[in-house]
Amino acid sequence: MSAMPTQAEPLSTRSAAGKPTVELPKTSLQKGFEVRARLFVRWSRFGVRSLLSGDFDFFFNAVRSQLALVRLIIAEVFSSSKAHACNVCGWQGRSFYPNTGPGYDERKTICPGCGILNRHRGLAAMLEAELGFMTKDLDAMEVAPSRGLQRFYLTSPTLNYRSFDITRFAMEQGDIRDMKYDDESFDVFIAFHVLEHIVEEDQALSEIRRVLKPGGSLVAQVPVDWSVEKTYEYDKPDPREVGHVRRYGQDIAERWRAAGFDVRAVRAQEVFDAATCERFGFDSQPVYFCRKPPGADA
Repeated sequence: MSAMPTQAEPLSTRSAAGKPTVELPKTSLQKGFEVRARLFVRWSRFGVRSLLSGDFDFFFNAVRSQLALVRLIIAEVFSSSKAHACNVCGWQGRSFYPNTGPGYDERKTICPGCGILNRHRGLAAMLEAELGFMTKDLDAMEVAPSRGLQRFYLTSPTLNYRSFDITRFAMEQGDIRDMKYDDESFDVFIAFHVLEHIVEEDQALSEIRRVLKPGGSLVAQVPVDWSVEKTYEYDKPDPREVGHVRRYGQDIAERWRAAGFDVRAVRAQEVFDAATCERFGFDSQPVYFCRKPPGADA
């Protein structure tokens, strides 16, 4: 593993009104040129694949995002605006960037400094506000991490953070359905936009519960279709939904309570004031803090 990055400052303190105030890290973790280049290459590949597969709506989304990328870079040269900011890498600027891919096309989502999404910025702030994630002595595991967030978590002098995935750039290789970790190993387990890709959801949740310490928390988020009352499974992974195997509905909390967790849904807009949510571009979808009961067995 590479050397630990320079320490960043805690994410949040309390305002006079009692709301957490999100601070910029004093040490920059920006990789702006790398992020912009990666986005251009990603959308080029996505556009070509979409054109060859006949998904012309995806192709036009990719082209539109590439054009927007050029416009945004040029606008940054002539603008000194710091209207928006990233609480993970310290970027400040005029606008967040698009996020385009199979099944999603969002206009102001990606931080041009580190490449993380609006949901990741919200997650980082909420983990600190709810759990003291970056400032307490916690054992934490994340499956399928975000590159930028993983780099940020490793700056904490107190957090014992590890990550795994089947592929990609995690610290270790592993399978959420059959983890190699001992019972009751972690205070926090993060599964952010992961479970919608796992056919064996029950098995994954059982494994997460096993490796959590009593009183520990699964912190999770999945796409939810709030117009659907009950979650339903797809016959096969949907390529137009990034390979999702199910569509979660209004029963999501009940599903995870049935797996043995105390479930609490929290939106960033309930934790932070409106100006903070706007400046840092926090997502409005709930993050689920799923607690393993203190007296529960592994």
